[in-house]
Amino acid sequence: MTRKRRGLSMTSILVLALVGTITAIVLGAMAVFLQTYQRSLIRSVQTSARQSVAQVGKTVEDYLDDVNSLMELLERKLEDPRQDREQLDEVVELIAETLCSRKKTIVVAGDEYPAEMVKEKLLRITSSHIEYVFDCLKQNTTYVRNIKKYLLASLFNAPSTIGSYYSALVNHDMYGDGLRGR
Repeated sequence: MTRKRRGLSMTSILVLALVGTITAIVLGAMAVFLQTYQRSLIRSVQTSARQSVAQVGKTVEDYLDDVNSLMELLERKLEDPRQDREQLDEVVELIAETLCSRKKTIVVAGDEYPAEMVKEKLLRITSSHIEYVFDCLKQNTTYVRNIKKYLLASLFNAPSTIGSYYSALVNHDMYGDGLRGR
């Protein structure tokens, strides 16, 4: 009786060793690749985050520069020695904030208007319009819950209503009793 050996041949052992070595090399290369890719992604995210923070910082800085420049321009345009300086500063700041808005629409008196239309009307305002708005504020006896919205609405409407307002006053003074709401 002869016994057959059931072992692996030398060739099979060499092939298995070779396959195992190649598998280990491929797995090692994949691990190195994945680590490199992960580092690359982290660097990319960090760079993007730094750029985003820098852009936000630049945007805020640009916005503040725009507001300050507009406020200086508006103060020169609207300055009138007869007006209350503190109240004028508030109006100038409100106009500058609105002009620097990056929104596509702006809500005025409960209605939504294209931002460009609101800005165009605010740019038409002169010291006469400001005086008109201040006169209207002095005559107002009702409670104003949100003065910023009220002022914006008054300023927005000033170029459209100033002529009619003063015409009505003249008519009242000439043909009325002259008591103007007293």
